[in-house]
Amino acid sequence: MSVVQERSSLPLSYASSFEDSRPHWLGDSCRCSSEDLYNTIAKLEQEARLAAEIGQTLLEKHGALKHESAQLEKQLAVSHDKTRHLERLLQEQDSAMEDLSERHNRANWERHKAEQTLRETEADLEMANARNSQLMNDLKAKASELRSTRIALHQADTREQNTRAKAELIAAQRSERAIESKHKKLRARYDMLHSAYERLKLEQQEVPQVAETDDLAWLRESNERLRSEMLRLSLSLEPSEKHQQQQQQHIRELESSNQELTTELVECRERLADTQAQLDAMRLQMEKLLLVSSQQEQSIVLAQQPNKPASLPVRALPALVHHHHHILHHNNVKCLQDAAVQTQSDDTEKHVLERLRSTDMRTLNRSLNRAFDIKEMNETSNGMIQSILSEMRPKDGISRDMLTEIGQLRMTINDLQLAYVNKVQEQEEKMIKQQQCNDEEIKESTPTAIGRFMDIVSSTLDSHSLEENSKFASVVPSALGRLQSWTTEQVMKTRHSMLRPPSVDHTLSNASQN
Repeated sequence: MSVVQERSSLPLSYASSFEDSRPHWLGDSCRCSSEDLYNTIAKLEQEARLAAEIGQTLLEKHGALKHESAQLEKQLAVSHDKTRHLERLLQEQDSAMEDLSERHNRANWERHKAEQTLRETEADLEMANARNSQLMNDLKAKASELRSTRIALHQADTREQNTRAKAELIAAQRSERAIESKHKKLRARYDMLHSAYERLKLEQQEVPQVAETDDLAWLRESNERLRSEMLRLSLSLEPSEKHQQQQQQHIRELESSNQELTTELVECRERLADTQAQLDAMRLQMEKLLLVSSQQEQSIVLAQQPNKPASLPVRALPALVHHHHHILHHNNVKCLQDAAVQTQSDDTEKHVLERLRSTDMRTLNRSLNRAFDIKEMNETSNGMIQSILSEMRPKDGISRDMLTEIGQLRMTINDLQLAYVNKVQEQEEKMIKQQQCNDEEIKESTPTAIGRFMDIVSSTLDSHSLEENSKFASVVPSALGRLQSWTTEQVMKTRHSMLRPPSVDHTLSNASQN
């Protein structure tokens, strides 16, 4: 019983574990030292459990250390890669340093060479500045000549405008006198109608009144007759369909011709721009030739041509209005002065210059004694200039370039004259088209005004009394005549205003008001 009590006094867990772990062949017969046995077994179980926990902890630490060693190996591999990469970068930097040192040496050599070239360029620039100052003096001289030429041209244009204004003033005075005479006639007719109206008014006061019904019937008949007459008048003033179709066709033809002239004007501008570019290139070439030429060649040229000036004065004369092509040419006029004072040994160049002067379109027209056609004269003049330029073989290169430039300038002047004529024709066509549009607007507005007048007359006749209607009906024919004359006068004024300056219109308006 004591053994059983001691066994029961042990913890339940140790007892159960002992009972479970005891082999089946060990029965309850062994009763020797049973208390020590249980204590020993409990102690062994605690130690075994502690050893198991320690082993589990060691296994976990072993896994953690193994994982940490793997990470350290990876970091070591990455460090080796970085080391190799840094070594490669170091080698590249060494090679780059070598290249930079070579480039530095080459740059120093190029800098010394550039300094030498810069010194040579400074010397060339000093020579160019000297030549530039000389050319600037020549340019100032040419600018002064051009200024005087422009002043002369402006004075000639002013004289031409004054002449044209005087002619227009004379025409305006004639039309004003005609309008005044017409106004006097209309005034006399108005006075006559007014006196007749006064006489009729007196007669109506003396004559006894007729029956009201007859007067109303007569007024209705007169109103109907007046309406039919005004309707017929408005229909007669309207333009016919055939006339409208002709005007539309004419307008389309004018539009097509206007487009063609516009394209031709654009082509002329392009040709002028190309000619200007060629002229600039020729000037640059001449400057290069003058800079490259040596002092010895310059002395030879100066010895051969001691009196030859550097500039070529050109005098352009104004173009006056012609009856057909808007250009009137003076006799014995020179468009180009003598290019230079030639020596006796330069007869060939003088002959070439005379031939170039003879290619002027006005000179050719006078020599051919035919009607002036600017297109034909332009082609003829350009052909002669090209043949002269192809035949020229001057002795000096500079003289050849100067003569070529003169020929090109003459061709440019011819093209500009042709473009001027085309522009004037285009302006005339625009003016004619605008006049036609104004005529159509007047024709459209005239029936409307007459219709309004008829409405006013009919409403007045219907609203007034019999006596006033009879008086007013006697004035209607004179009013219709005045309305028609006023419409015709407005149409004539509109047509004349297309060709008159504003000052003439202002004078006529003041005269009509007076």
